[in-house]
Amino acid sequence: MRKKLFTTAVSLVLAGLIPNVCADVKTATELGVGARSYAFANNSVALSNDFSAAYWNPAALSFMPVREFQIALDGFSFQSTQELSGTSVYDDLQRLRLANTGLLVALPTSRGGFSLAGFFFNPVLFDDVVSFKGTAITGAYSTDIDRTYKSSGGLRQWGASFGIQVAPGTGVGASLSLVTGSEKSNHYYRKLTNGLVNQDSVFYHDFIETGKDGYIGYDLRAGLLYKYGDNLNFGLRVVAPQVIAFHEDIDHLTEGTNYEYESTGRLYSSLSMAGGAALTLPFMTVSLEARGKAPYRFLFPTEEIPLTSQARYFKTGAGVGIEVPVLIAPLVARAGYSFDEYDLHPYIVRYDGDQENDPAVWSDEEEVVDRNLNTITGGVGIITGNVSLEFSYGYQTWSLTTRKTLHQEFAIHRLLAALSIRY
Repeated sequence: MRKKLFTTAVSLVLAGLIPNVCADVKTATELGVGARSYAFANNSVALSNDFSAAYWNPAALSFMPVREFQIALDGFSFQSTQELSGTSVYDDLQRLRLANTGLLVALPTSRGGFSLAGFFFNPVLFDDVVSFKGTAITGAYSTDIDRTYKSSGGLRQWGASFGIQVAPGTGVGASLSLVTGSEKSNHYYRKLTNGLVNQDSVFYHDFIETGKDGYIGYDLRAGLLYKYGDNLNFGLRVVAPQVIAFHEDIDHLTEGTNYEYESTGRLYSSLSMAGGAALTLPFMTVSLEARGKAPYRFLFPTEEIPLTSQARYFKTGAGVGIEVPVLIAPLVARAGYSFDEYDLHPYIVRYDGDQENDPAVWSDEEEVVDRNLNTITGGVGIITGNVSLEFSYGYQTWSLTTRKTLHQEFAIHRLLAALSIRY
């Protein structure tokens, strides 16, 4: 974002190989909501059976004739390994959060199920780690680089949802939420250039930059669920493009001179959809899901998005989740796997006052996805009477290469625990 545009310009001019870690694209990771859904690797558009359905498929609420209160905590480690010129640097961020909480209420009706849910979700991370050191030789100069960038924060959703049965075995629903969020970042950069021929030709540069961001916007999603008998479900989810306003304050110290500035603007996501099926058998439950995100050409039809930009194309993904009852105890075991094309443009950033057609918005900054997003999860649920306790663990990994010189490996380890009370 703009808080790093000055940094980026300096880096590109002086080093020629340092990536624009946050130009006009916002880095974000969607973790999702709900311990059971996470144990399914978030493949639950046709299988949500608790109040987290307000996120995954609001229509599923119409088939839950209970009152339910749920609270969940998660802890995670965001890890990165950067390799530049044969030198590898490992770094990580660790946090503990309130993952979600809320209340589901089923209301009696004469023509089928009708349920309402109020919720707090914490589904999106802005956490990022970029730390690397190395030496680059360009012409008659040798450049030593030391750079660290860390950010932490995310987006939260506060809202309400409903699900209603409109025909036998058919439910529809929608969720509307206020999106709020915050982010803190710290960026350190040092560069020393030496002349290979004339050793007295030395250039030194360093800076430290800190930033604080605040976000507010909305999220609107809708769902459809159809039950074919007691064992087979079909689900559909549509998420409208988000529009999220932001305000950022930057403190930048370079060469002993301090700069303070602020800016405002908006984040835009694109339209996304998911569809799936779930089969419930006495000895196993299986959930399948396929999902996609529309190109930004649909959101900004008048703009020229380059053929080389990932923002011009659909993003797809798919996965499977399995649940198996353990007969010796009131216990179920779960596992899931998802594969998704890694999205270099989860949010497009527009600053107030920018021209509408800004080519920098659509640039991938010479980033290449080496390995797309793979998610492997597992978990257990302990269900006794009206109380359930659920634990889930997940591992996500992906990798990128920037300007053919910087190779980046990323991973997230996440542990989620949820308590649900139904009455």
